[in-house]
Amino acid sequence: PTDRQIVVYCYTGHTGQVGATILRLLGYDAVNLKYGIMGWTDDDEVFGQTRFTEPAGYQVETDPHELTETYEPPTLSTGETDPVDIIQKRAQAFLSDWKPVTTADALYENLTDGDTSNDPFILSVRSPDDYAKGHIQGAYNIPWKSIADVDNLSHLPADIPIVTYCYTGHTGEVSAVVLALLGYDVTNLKYGMMGWTDDPDVLAQPSFPGAAGYPVETEPHKLAGGGGGTAVLDAASGYFSDGMKLITAEAVYENLNDGDESNDPLIIDIRKPEDYEQGHVPGAVNIGGGALFSAETLAALPQDKQIVVYCYTGQTAGQAVAALNMLGYDAYSLKFGMPSWAIVSGPRWSDDMSMGYEADTEAHELSGSYEMPQPLADDVADAAAAYFGAGFKLITAEAVYENLSDGDDSNDPVIIDIRKPEHYEQGHIPGAVNIGAGALFQPETLAMLPADKQIVVNCYTGQASGQVVAALNLLGYDAYSFKFGMPAWTITEGPRWNDDMSMGYPVDTEPHELP
Repeated sequence: PTDRQIVVYCYTGHTGQVGATILRLLGYDAVNLKYGIMGWTDDDEVFGQTRFTEPAGYQVETDPHELTETYEPPTLSTGETDPVDIIQKRAQAFLSDWKPVTTADALYENLTDGDTSNDPFILSVRSPDDYAKGHIQGAYNIPWKSIADVDNLSHLPADIPIVTYCYTGHTGEVSAVVLALLGYDVTNLKYGMMGWTDDPDVLAQPSFPGAAGYPVETEPHKLAGGGGGTAVLDAASGYFSDGMKLITAEAVYENLNDGDESNDPLIIDIRKPEDYEQGHVPGAVNIGGGALFSAETLAALPQDKQIVVYCYTGQTAGQAVAALNMLGYDAYSLKFGMPSWAIVSGPRWSDDMSMGYEADTEAHELSGSYEMPQPLADDVADAAAAYFGAGFKLITAEAVYENLSDGDDSNDPVIIDIRKPEHYEQGHIPGAVNIGAGALFQPETLAMLPADKQIVVNCYTGQASGQVVAALNLLGYDAYSFKFGMPAWTITEGPRWNDDMSMGYPVDTEPHELP
């Protein structure tokens, strides 16, 4: 919520302070619970870690150290211009493997190992008066509220680890987060000066008073409304409830040749540039899947006319089309891809590619209940940029067969067959469950999909499954489209490509760009 205070807490107050600091930088009214759950409850099982009991009792010095050296700041590039987006990108970049605290013992061992070349740059963020009462050997002083001043930052090295510390670990953590966002290699001293010295005059503030002994509860709570990627789920269920959008080469050709240019679609070719150059649907622009979902490209796409996307066989175009429709565009996937227009270059299906594996006729159902994963982002545009930026997810029949036959059931994927029930009954991949795309994106169905296992989606030719897989990945699942669909496993009843289906229409070799 943006209209009420947010209180963040962790175990001892340190990582809670990380969260609260980033939220405040993003504009939220967030504060951190001092000492975290350690200060709230006296139940050690609830706390789950070792409590602070007494300081290490290491020596301090009173000789001041002046910041005289100047350094070049770290070099960063997020690709963003909006301040909030920059903070989000930087936070995502460093939080995944950041070590937010170091202990007094670890720091002391470092400083006394006889090797000064590995000593960190130590930064006291306490007040100048309290710094003068005693500080860790070699520490410099910048009060935490002025840590981001440009002049102060110019005195911090970008190529040496920095250790911040304060009184109890909290404002030191604030400073460490700010510096980490700016690209410095920094960590914070756990419990601050309270964990280092046993001299109350040097500490200059009350030490940890012990747990308050307040009650706790065990009932879980979930975030409600707005966050958690509900926009992604709503978009997926909205699109798939009305069926998937595919279009034939004949329909596109008739549109382009009806004498009315005002109703012509925008045609996007997501194949490799070299294949686009050899020949493409007339008027098509060439945009890779990753680039298609950049903010700049999406802003250039028309919202008041049809968009047709095609690839080699319709499988990756299907993934792009699902995301475009979830974003509100009127997008269609060219059925069977470029070969349906004209055979030029690139892969396409032929029946001799079928593996001829044994099909299963026993019906299977989903069982179990799982927490839904966190979507790749809270909104469809950011989730699409994250997914397509990493490439499309497809899997071959050989790879699925090897997995199912390796003797280890624990790594078997969940296989979803979205074909018609009558075709599923005639034969399907062993263990596959039959769920239509519309039913799949209902919360009660998604709750039966495990977030920690691979999901393989199969259809007739890989085109419809591609659309489903894109949405599942945006929702945070590890989903793969079964390449070329059921014929890749074994040929059963249902549509599949053959070269006689190509219309042989003329192709264009002139490049085109978005208006």
